[in-house]
Amino acid sequence: MGFQTRRKKQETEKKLKLEALLKEVEEINIAILQMAPGKSPRMDGLPQEFYSKFQHKLTTLLLAHYSEVFLTGAFSTFSNTASIILLPKKDKDPLICGSKRPLSILNCDIKILSKVLANRLVSLIKAQNAQK
Repeated sequence: MGFQTRRKKQETEKKLKLEALLKEVEEINIAILQMAPGKSPRMDGLPQEFYSKFQHKLTTLLLAHYSEVFLTGAFSTFSNTASIILLPKKDKDPLICGSKRPLSILNCDIKILSKVLANRLVSLIKAQNAQK
């Protein structure tokens, strides 16, 4: 097998690992534990603390929801909605529009899935660095 063929096969394997369906609640449990508490809830009104407290009941539901997202390739309109707020930049005149920066605030269920994917990406990067 040539270098290019081997490299393409490795890239395909990495992509499959990253995009694989969630099959275990463990990835979700880890992501919930890694989330920082004390963040404002968004449109769904559910803060991170809610997910932590009821983690044992929610992970199966989240697994089903995320599996549907992976299979359809789309989030529900509600899940895919963000609140955008403007934060003032340090040492800038707050009355000038350019002195603010936008911040998108997402529902926690999307943050949890993002964390699961980020964890997968980190493990792939670590594995690749270990091969070097």
